[in-house]
Amino acid sequence: MPDMGKIYSELGSGFCIVKEGKILENYLLSDFEIEWIKKLLPLIDFFPKDFELGIFEFDMNRRFGVFKIEDKFLLFPARTDNLGEIIRKKGAIYEA
Repeated sequence: MPDMGKIYSELGSGFCIVKEGKILENYLLSDFEIEWIKKLLPLIDFFPKDFELGIFEFDMNRRFGVFKIEDKFLLFPARTDNLGEIIRKKGAIYEA
């Protein structure tokens, strides 16, 4: 997995790494964002094995992108509901 600084530069936002429903690491997220991400953690256990990426939207101001990297998930505040943009970010992180 690329280092935290490279992931941040590609995403343009803070993020957290999640595995087995627990936050392993977080990088430049506010307490508010972490609390919202914690609400998503129980859902991650139910993702299918072949899950790759998606967007969770609580309301217009609270969206979180999620994608799988190796055996972990990367969650981050998303400014868009455009899956193409999330796919582009995932590809950029894999290239980093």
